[in-house]
This record gives sequence, C-alpha cells and structure tokens, in this order.
Amino acid sequence: AHHNVLERVIASHNAEVAIGLVGPASEDNLLIGVSVLGNLSGLEIEEASANVVMNTVVTQNQYGVQLFGTAEDNVLHGVAVTDNGTGVYAEASTSANLIGGRVVLANDDDCIVEAPGALAMDPASCAPTDADAELVRAELPSSTWVGEADWLETSTISEWHLVPPH
Repeated sequence: AHHNVLERVIASHNAEVAIGLVGPASEDNLLIGVSVLGNLSGLEIEEASANVVMNTVVTQNQYGVQLFGTAEDNVLHGVAVTDNGTGVYAEASTSANLIGGRVVLANDDDCIVEAPGALAMDPASCAPTDADAELVRAELPSSTWVGEADWLETSTISEWHLVPPH
C-alpha cells in the first residue's frame, strides 16, 4: 500500500490483525476516521514509514497500536486508544514516530516504549512529549466509536504540518 487513503472504515473482530501497514512499500498512507475494535491486534505499523493516522479510535483489542521493525516517521494524531490490553507499543528498533493532537488513553497497560527515540511518548508516564499534544486519561463511551462525520478535504494535507520530529 503506497499513497492510499483509508477513510471512515470499521475494522472489527478480525482473527489476527485489524489493519496492518507492513513493509517498506507501505508508506505515505493516510488513515482518517477509522474505528478498530475487538481484534487480537488493532493497528500494526511494521517496517513502514511516513504514514499518518488521524481521528481514529482503537478499542477493545488485545494490543491497540504496535510499531515494529524499522517503522519510522509515522504520525498518530488525534487518536483514542482505550480499553485495550496494551494501548501503544513501540519496539526499540523503531524511530522518530510522533503521537500528537488530543490523545485519549485508558488501557490495562497504556504504553510500552522500548527506546527513547522510538515514539514521542514518555515511557514511564505514557504522556506524549510533543508540546502541542493533549493527553486525556478517560474511557471512551461506546456510543462514540463509530458515527457520522463531516467530509474532510485531504488535498491540502501537505499544508497540515504533520511531520514527525527528525
């Protein structure tokens, strides 16, 4: 998957991985308004870079969001990661991934960040290290998982300044 937009999709109760961005050819994708619930693994980004995940809910999965291998320069912006076994996991080999915007966390284990440069998130408190990020520690009402949303024009995404720190 390269230069794709996945918008307003529900990935629910799959056997293994709900959504996977895997391999070096999986880059520069935009996932917006996606609901990922009830899977073994919600969202996996492995060996992939420069992907943007926005306004997405990841809930009731064993593992919410996972960054593996050489995943780098990926952006998670405005995500709600709640009621998962592990909320966000970043393997030590990943680098320069950003979590920003409003971030909602309420999981059994909110985060595991194996190395300081893997993800812009404090490994001890799970708070985003980006100055513009807002951390909310609250469970997400089930009625907000999926719903109607206004159309968002994405042709100007290059002007949104969603660039990970490098």
